[in-house]
Amino acid sequence: SMKLPLSGCSFECYKEVEIKSCCPGYWGPDCIGQYRHTSSSSKSQKGFAGTACEDCAPGRYSPTCSSVCSCVHGLCASGIVGDGRCTCFSGYTGPNCDQELPECAALSCQQNSRCIEEALTGQLVCQCLPGYQRAGAKCLSINPCLQRVCHAQASCVHTGPNQHLCTCNEGYSGDGRVCMAIDPCQTDRGGCAAESARCVYDGPGRSHCECLSGFDTLSGGGCSLKNSCTPDSCHRNANCSTVGPGQVECACLQGYIGNGKVCIGNIMERLNDLNTEPGGQWTGQLRSLSWPLQNLGPFTVFIPINKGFKGTPVRTLIADRSKATYLCKMHLVAGMMQFDTLKKTDVFYTLTGKSAETDTSEGDAQTKIRIHGGRKKGVIIQSNVVASNGIIHIINRLMESVPPIVESNTEVARLKDFSLGKTPLASLLDQPGPITVLAPTTAAFDAMIEEHLKYLMSPDGHSKLLEFLRNHIIPATALEIYNAVSTPRYVTMANQVLTITGQILVNGAAVLEAAVEAKNGRLYVMDGVLTPPSIEPVLPSRCDITETKIIMGECVACSKLLCTLQLNGHGTHFSKTGQFTSCWNRKTLKPRRCNFVEAVRITSCISVQIPACCKGFYGPDCRPCPGGYQTPCSGHGQCSEGVSRNGTCSCEPNFSGSRCQYCSSSNKYGPNCDRTCPCIHGQCDNRPDSDGRCKVDSCQQGYTGPLCDRQTAACGAQAQFCHAHADCDFSQGTVKCICKTGFQGDGITCVASDPCAPPHRGGCSLNAKCIKTGPGTHVCQCLTGWREDGDECQPINNCNSPDRGGCHPNATCVYVGPGQVRTLISAETPSVTVSLFNCLCVQASCLLLSSQWTCVCDEGYVGNGHVCYGTVEQVSDGQVQSAGSCLCFQLTLFPGDFRKILQKQHPASFFVPITDFSLFFFFFFFFKVLVPDRTLSEGLLATLALRPEFSLFRSYLIDYNLTNDIEQADEFTIFAPTDAAVTEYLKKMATTRYHVVASQRLLKTDLQLGGYKETMLGFSFQLGIFPRDGKLFVNDAQMNSSDILSGKGVIHGLSAVLQINRNRCDDLTYTKVMGNCVDCLFHQNKICPNDTIPDKSVRRTRKCMFTRTFEGEWLPRVGCRATCLQKKIERRCCAGFFGEHCEACPGPKGRPCFDNGVCVDGTNGTGVCRCNEGFNGTACETCQSGKYGVHCDQECECKNGQCNEGLKGDGTCECDVDWRGVHCDQTDEQCGSVRCHGSANCVTGSSGPQCICAAGFKGNGTFCQAIDPCVVDNGGCSLYALCKRTRPGRRDCVCNAGYAGDGLVCVEINPCLKGNGGCHANADCIHVGPNKTSCVCREFYTGDGKNCNIIDLCQKNNGGCHRNARCNMTGPGTQSCTCRQNFIGDGVTCKGTVARVSS
Repeated sequence: SMKLPLSGCSFECYKEVEIKSCCPGYWGPDCIGQYRHTSSSSKSQKGFAGTACEDCAPGRYSPTCSSVCSCVHGLCASGIVGDGRCTCFSGYTGPNCDQELPECAALSCQQNSRCIEEALTGQLVCQCLPGYQRAGAKCLSINPCLQRVCHAQASCVHTGPNQHLCTCNEGYSGDGRVCMAIDPCQTDRGGCAAESARCVYDGPGRSHCECLSGFDTLSGGGCSLKNSCTPDSCHRNANCSTVGPGQVECACLQGYIGNGKVCIGNIMERLNDLNTEPGGQWTGQLRSLSWPLQNLGPFTVFIPINKGFKGTPVRTLIADRSKATYLCKMHLVAGMMQFDTLKKTDVFYTLTGKSAETDTSEGDAQTKIRIHGGRKKGVIIQSNVVASNGIIHIINRLMESVPPIVESNTEVARLKDFSLGKTPLASLLDQPGPITVLAPTTAAFDAMIEEHLKYLMSPDGHSKLLEFLRNHIIPATALEIYNAVSTPRYVTMANQVLTITGQILVNGAAVLEAAVEAKNGRLYVMDGVLTPPSIEPVLPSRCDITETKIIMGECVACSKLLCTLQLNGHGTHFSKTGQFTSCWNRKTLKPRRCNFVEAVRITSCISVQIPACCKGFYGPDCRPCPGGYQTPCSGHGQCSEGVSRNGTCSCEPNFSGSRCQYCSSSNKYGPNCDRTCPCIHGQCDNRPDSDGRCKVDSCQQGYTGPLCDRQTAACGAQAQFCHAHADCDFSQGTVKCICKTGFQGDGITCVASDPCAPPHRGGCSLNAKCIKTGPGTHVCQCLTGWREDGDECQPINNCNSPDRGGCHPNATCVYVGPGQVRTLISAETPSVTVSLFNCLCVQASCLLLSSQWTCVCDEGYVGNGHVCYGTVEQVSDGQVQSAGSCLCFQLTLFPGDFRKILQKQHPASFFVPITDFSLFFFFFFFFKVLVPDRTLSEGLLATLALRPEFSLFRSYLIDYNLTNDIEQADEFTIFAPTDAAVTEYLKKMATTRYHVVASQRLLKTDLQLGGYKETMLGFSFQLGIFPRDGKLFVNDAQMNSSDILSGKGVIHGLSAVLQINRNRCDDLTYTKVMGNCVDCLFHQNKICPNDTIPDKSVRRTRKCMFTRTFEGEWLPRVGCRATCLQKKIERRCCAGFFGEHCEACPGPKGRPCFDNGVCVDGTNGTGVCRCNEGFNGTACETCQSGKYGVHCDQECECKNGQCNEGLKGDGTCECDVDWRGVHCDQTDEQCGSVRCHGSANCVTGSSGPQCICAAGFKGNGTFCQAIDPCVVDNGGCSLYALCKRTRPGRRDCVCNAGYAGDGLVCVEINPCLKGNGGCHANADCIHVGPNKTSCVCREFYTGDGKNCNIIDLCQKNNGGCHRNARCNMTGPGTQSCTCRQNFIGDGVTCKGTVARVSS
């Protein structure tokens, strides 16, 4: 190897290196945190101290804190601005105060004394330190307790030199210097219930409770109301409860209605009462028929009197049970139809499905009914006989029976034997049963969309046909019509819910014949079909597009044309002829010459299948748009349809919902959502297809009816039910319903009077419209283009406005009418651009496909729409036709000279002049449409779909429509939690369990009074039910739907997710108690008492003795006693919460008393804030008067002015009139020739004298006006306070009625904090608003909350005890069961002894 030196070059190179460095105030490898003066955790340099290293350490000084103080007996000038000088104590000298004066050293001062110079003589003497006094040669600590410094009822403790502490004795309160005797009766009545006891003072800190008259003293010390109920107090079918001393309350039993004094039973009981009432109008005139109407309903019954059966012997009638039942159904109608409603109803439907009519042509007294198809008419001779499950109308004759479409036959006929025509349902009618078949007629099938029926009957539609037929069968029940109308929701074999409504409509299809009896079930004949949603859409949803493309093949030798060519996977076969023009494809293609000699290039025609959805479908699998494919978005919006779309509905104005199925306003309805709901005292059904009636079960208490417009309390003896806007009037001698002011009608129906009705139109001007604002009230509003001028409306000239009617500066504004202008454009007008949508295509058409404009080749041409080709002859001649894409035109206004420039710069453009010189259209033709590149969101979803462990995360992306936002970025990174992680997180959140109240089925009526309910999380996590302004709130969420029944439970809808209220910190402990003495092996009684559980940690049991009867004798036996655990919960509130229900203390959430004081919290607390020194206010939210600063520790020094005080104040002064200076302590000066306002002061500055408005005034000094602080932000007062101006610039804040506080913070007055808010001792007081309460009896008590009685469990079903046992109440909600003599057992189960059995 050889090394040769060679000359070369070296280059200077640079490498870019990134050096990691944090910005000031950030630290660590990840540069986290930011420097804050109050919370920085920065490390101080040597010599510095403080949270932010802002000061020197003790004993150091200089700007660098590097110098150390050397003072020994003195004070050092330390700190960043200090110079280290020493200020010596008396008796010391020297630069470092380390030299003791010789005179002091000679004195040799004793302990607790020091050398000091006397002020008068200047001599050095030994004096005792502060807090000490001389006793001979010593200095002893001064004890103030040796003198009488504390109150006589207080004790004194010596705590240090001349220091002491006074503490009041037990039973007294005060600061120790003054002690007052505590009277417990002055605070919460000494714990005595205000309604049942009085407090008696026994001495300082001592009292007892004595029961009032009408109350009994209980063994536990409480007072119980004496039972005042007698057998004659209430109706025999009502419960009696004592609600006060000598006062009782009656409530009808379940299944009865009335006021308790009179209780009305069901229809059958009511008929029996009418028929047997001594001396009654209908005594003995109503036959007793056994109809199953006791527990079902509600029904309307037309009862004929006995004379009405004339010509129809009852024996003959009841001989054929089936016909008798059918005739009875002819007299029954589902629901309650009062006489007034019946008169207004032309047609109604009986339970057979047959229709009937009402004839009122002869007046109310001769109102008649007739079954369609019958000739007889029955006159209603008495109406509105109310029963608990319906209403009775007595008629004078029996309605004749109209033959049914299908006769019942329970002996032989099966459902398949009924002749229903040729229907697809016939094959399913032969099931063994019991089943209920909803059979459409042949006409119903003929009315189906022809394509639907053909598809279902085809082999491709077999699976959907089976599902379709299964939706017409209700399995495992022979459904009677009585049950159908009483429980109107049933599930079919297709697992779909069917709803049966008043006219007997099944999902909208009318029942022509109801409950036809057969051996294997019941048949309902219907005039419509029931298509289940699971097979929608019935027709296939894909509309794929087949597109033909022309491609060029490879250049090959002509000799190879004898072989089969594969062009992009498509076989195109040719046979060699003289012109090479013959091929085996459907279209004849001519070979083209190419570069090789004796070679040819083949042009091939291929077809491509492009996935596409039919109209009304979206997504890769072409699912139906929300609202259905026939009416996407319910016909009130635009569906994002197509393969690449997500099916989201863009609702039109006035509509909302996932499928635009609701009106955006909760008080609107109708096809255009522009009608105001007539629902009065309920929640409006705000759907476009509703009739404006109230939602089911949404009526407020006391109202009923479809519009919640009828009162539930009857008016007068005739049982009239007044309208919601009517009162029951007794003043005219006769009781009747009268509409309220602002409404008109007969009292049964009241409508709001319209003050805007013509011809007066509310007295509004001709150029104004009258707007109704409420019943009998209105406002006048000028029309567009007019302005208000008193009671008149004057035209508006927009050309006089600052923007000149919106005209261009180079245009002339011409007034043509009120609020209207016309623009005249000059020749110098700049360009204006306006968008106009259209498209340009050649040999193609622009069509709207899948919600987007697409170019499609015309007939006779093939291609993708952007390029279209003709026949082979046209192609060979080079006649390739091109087509433009769909374009968005821009209409542009240009000045005249600019047209030439445009033509030169845009040769592919042309313009068309219009007759009006002021406007030109310029159309730009582009041969390529600029379409933004859009990445389909399905890419992310498809990837996640391949990973099942991310299914929950993927569903959340879809639910919250996040995929589009994510994929709009060029790149993205997702940290996806697994399903297990999401599930575990939701378990820890425990939010769902907080929404469930177990062991109670609470309907809306049970919640009307409010209360607190324990959730599945336990007692410490309660829900508060609060009635406010006619609405119910759960915590802070409003109930917007209610009473959704679900098996054994009920569901109520909320407007928000409930946030767990962590206000209780209860303490749970267990106490060991001994169990019952039972047989060690065969114990029949409970081994542990009620409310206790066995202690599993203790395995051994203790021996005991018990007795058992044998042959009538009591014999002692050895038994066992277990160790049990009794749970005890000590109710406690968390810090910052107070009262029995642990309400929040005043102040922001998480900051009681604004952290400027201590709240008197706890279950016995009052919620009062005890502010720290310097702070003041209801929630310690401000400073005391005359103080300012964040700690309220700075004193204002304004002498004659207003100080900028408070937490945000800086202590500056605004001087009163005639005062000036920093502290407003200098008299005013004259400003020479400058004349100041009477409310201004003259202040001399560097620029000379100047006038400044005094405190409470604003202006330039020569003019000042008083400041009204209430104008801006209510003067800083609370939202629940009234701001009152007192002096210029000053105000007082006064809390509104129902609120208490300093005005800056106003809290709702809670009457529950005193005397339980007037509620009974066994009731919960619910704070429902400002100074408002609701009383609810606690569990195991009944009453109205003001009076609560213990529920006697033994009165119902013997308290759950055996029939041979005695039930004894032992306390609220608890009872004991004891077997009677000659029976043994635990009371729940009792068995006879040998002696009992032998006897």
